[in-house]
Amino acid sequence: MDWSIGHELFFEKERNYISNLQKSKENLFYFNNLWLWHKSIFRKVQNKEDSIDKTFKWLDLWNFNEPDSLFIIYADHGFNVVEKTKPDDYLTWIFIKDNTIKPLEINRKIISSCDIYKTILDKIGWNDYYSFIESSSIEDTLDKDKIFYIEDSRAHISETKCFTATGVKIIEWYENNYPKKLLQVTYNKNNSKFHYFTLDFEESDYNPYSFTELNNEDIDKFKTHIDDIKINIPKKFKWLEN
Repeated sequence: MDWSIGHELFFEKERNYISNLQKSKENLFYFNNLWLWHKSIFRKVQNKEDSIDKTFKWLDLWNFNEPDSLFIIYADHGFNVVEKTKPDDYLTWIFIKDNTIKPLEINRKIISSCDIYKTILDKIGWNDYYSFIESSSIEDTLDKDKIFYIEDSRAHISETKCFTATGVKIIEWYENNYPKKLLQVTYNKNNSKFHYFTLDFEESDYNPYSFTELNNEDIDKFKTHIDDIKINIPKKFKWLEN
């Protein structure tokens, strides 16, 4: 996305491009990266309200009722990004609208961005692709013992190397397969420490930023789950050995 041409000219060009794209009879894959939130929160060159307004303005350029089309809108990280990785660093939302003849049947309440890879390839019937364990179709039932892995870095510490390795697991579930409690274990290579968090999901009033950093007593309470995650983190992130 090139904002250097000015916002109004950008939106005019983007409107024409999207309109032509959605009129096309070809099979197309379109990926667009919006970094408006970065401009307001991290780069401090635009206020938050303006970023939100422009995001909705861009979304309004699309016809989400376009026949025979699949739309997936998601964020690669959450609201807050700090050195000590916390749930609001990576928890976010996803919007999926499938207007194809055979729409996706979403069979899970927790979706990883890695899952988009296999979901799309399965959707178009492409079977000859590299498969990896972190990616599963959102039509598949989620393995309740699955550990979600996250590696991250901060530019002010290193522009090229990760320094936090995280394992996340849902350790309690509601009867309708809605997640109830999340446990996070993060190793911070910068200070050589583990950090532990829990987050309680509420079906009616879910606040993704209401989490708790565990004290020693709480850590003992969740020891079995914590040990399971801690054992697997070094196996997943080989750069921890360096």
